[in-house]
Amino acid sequence: MEWFRQKQQEEVPCHLRIDTVVAPPRILITLAAYQKLFAYARACTTEVNGLGFVERVGNDFRITDVFILPQIVTPVSADLNDAAVHGLILDMVRAGRSPKELMLQWHSHGSMPAYCSPADHELISGYQCPAMISLVVNRQGEYHCRLDLYEPVRIGFEVEMHIVLPPIDEALMEQCRTEVAQQVSYPGVRGMFHRWFGGGRDPDESCPVLRGPLLFPLDEVLPGGVHDELQPPA
Repeated sequence: MEWFRQKQQEEVPCHLRIDTVVAPPRILITLAAYQKLFAYARACTTEVNGLGFVERVGNDFRITDVFILPQIVTPVSADLNDAAVHGLILDMVRAGRSPKELMLQWHSHGSMPAYCSPADHELISGYQCPAMISLVVNRQGEYHCRLDLYEPVRIGFEVEMHIVLPPIDEALMEQCRTEVAQQVSYPGVRGMFHRWFGGGRDPDESCPVLRGPLLFPLDEVLPGGVHDELQPPA
C-alpha cells in the first residue's frame, strides 16, 4: 500500500491524489432559515423566487438566511428584478460583505411537485461562481436540493438538507437537571449489569427497565455538547 501511495503521488496530479479525498459536501440550514423558507412558500399561492446567504466551512455549506426581492410571478414562473439584484450586491460590497455569500438560489413551485425543471438546469449551467445551491420547494413542505461545484471542474448532484438546531435553552436545561435529580436513581455496577443483561428490574430501583446503554453522539445531536452533564453523581 505504501508503494502504491508513493507511486500514485509521483504520477497523478495533486488534486486527484488519494490522500486529498475529503468528506462529501453537506448542506446545512438553520432552523430559522428553514422556517422562513417554507413560510414564503405557503404565503404565496403561485411561484416565488428568492436568494440566500451561505457560509462555507470546508465541505459544509450552511444556509443562514433566505429572502425575497421585487419580482414578477405567474403560476409557472418567477423572475427577480435585475435592478434589485444588482442593488443588493452593491449594498453588500459597500457594507464589506462578499457577494460570494449569495450562494443559494431558491424558488417555490406552489402546490406542484418540487423538482428542477429544464429552465432551472439551464439557469444552473450559466452560473459564474465556485459553488451554487439550487433549492426548489413547495407549499406541502417538500424540497429538491442540488449542489453544483464549478471548480476545478463542473459537477452537480442532489443533496439532502440538514437542519441545525439551536443550543438548548439554559432555563430548560436547568429544569431538566432538577427533574432528573428528583426522579432518576443511579444503580451500582451490579444493578446496571442486572438491568442490562438480566432482563428485569433491580428490586431497589423504581426506574423503568433499560435494555442497553445509551450511546447517542450528543455533541452532534445537541449543539454545544452536554457530555459533562450526563455523568452520574459521585
